[in-house]
Amino acid sequence: MSFFLPQEILHLIIDHLHDEPETLRTCCLVSTVLVQRARRYLFAKIDFRPPHSHLSRWEETFPDPTSSPAHHARTLSVIYPTPINGGDADVLRTFCGVVHFRLDTNSWPDARISLLPFHGFSPVIRSLHLKFSRLPTSEILNFICSFPSVEDLTLVSRSVRSREVAWDSPPTSPRFTGSLELDLRDGFQIVISRLLDLPNGLRFKRLTVPWLVPEDVASTTSLVSRCSNTLEYLSITNFILGAPRASSIDLSKATKLRDVLFRCTDLDVQWITTALRTAKFENIQRISLDIPRDGMSHPGWSELDSLLVRFWTSRPRRVDVVCDSADGSEGAVEHVAGLLPQITGGPVGLNFVERSNSDKFSRNLPREFI
Repeated sequence: MSFFLPQEILHLIIDHLHDEPETLRTCCLVSTVLVQRARRYLFAKIDFRPPHSHLSRWEETFPDPTSSPAHHARTLSVIYPTPINGGDADVLRTFCGVVHFRLDTNSWPDARISLLPFHGFSPVIRSLHLKFSRLPTSEILNFICSFPSVEDLTLVSRSVRSREVAWDSPPTSPRFTGSLELDLRDGFQIVISRLLDLPNGLRFKRLTVPWLVPEDVASTTSLVSRCSNTLEYLSITNFILGAPRASSIDLSKATKLRDVLFRCTDLDVQWITTALRTAKFENIQRISLDIPRDGMSHPGWSELDSLLVRFWTSRPRRVDVVCDSADGSEGAVEHVAGLLPQITGGPVGLNFVERSNSDKFSRNLPREFI
């Protein structure tokens, strides 16, 4: 005798299998009743990576937009080596529920690529990742501003800067309340200056910026100042040869700042010390420092020592120390051990990481380390 489970029970079964795609595919072969529910998870993440997959092939497979599983997609990645046509743009608009979008136009850097077909195809995108080559800043900004709900923004470029053209700021702009990650070979001064002019302002909680040209230092200062009321995480990595010749960042207004990361290998320790001295230490939970090759004997570390003692003494918190080698780690351990007699608070939090193998390890020190 055959029997049927209620649809609600079948849905619960499929929901329970949401992270098992092979099992979900098998369910689709067993019963058409399960197909629609399984599609929600099977098509939640879509990657278009030519030549094996392309937007045109999606249209061939699902010619009817009303029955296409595109509306189930929440994460969409497009590797874009060739220009798309009008039909492809129509296919894109069927992915109207995408929340996380990654577009890589860097695969064919010599091709002239337009971002216009991608404008606003999903009004609910919150996370936008763009990797590009030889695109004018105006075109990049128009693309970004076509998604009004964007909170997290990542921009990556390894190309030579294109000739800039005038850009008119739109009447409205995205939310920008999440994270901003920049990795632009030619610097991000122009991009940041345009973002700062947007009508809705910037309220990023997390900033991750590498310094690749000297102008990035001043741009970072402006960016931190604009986001000071919301900033919770700040990461700065310096790839400029020599110390930055600019005034340090004022963190006094960043009252919500909890996590600070400075890569010190090529970053002036005095600059870091000045920046940390302005921070609200009572709010910061973690400081991450990248130890230079000569260890903590680097000139300027003595001033930073007093700040670390103050940081640890106020209440138990964590400091991550990244070292170039095991020898550097040993030196850092000895150095920090010498600071312990000055610490009057409870146990301190310390994590040593060797860059060579990234393994975390602990050391026996006179005081308990968390």
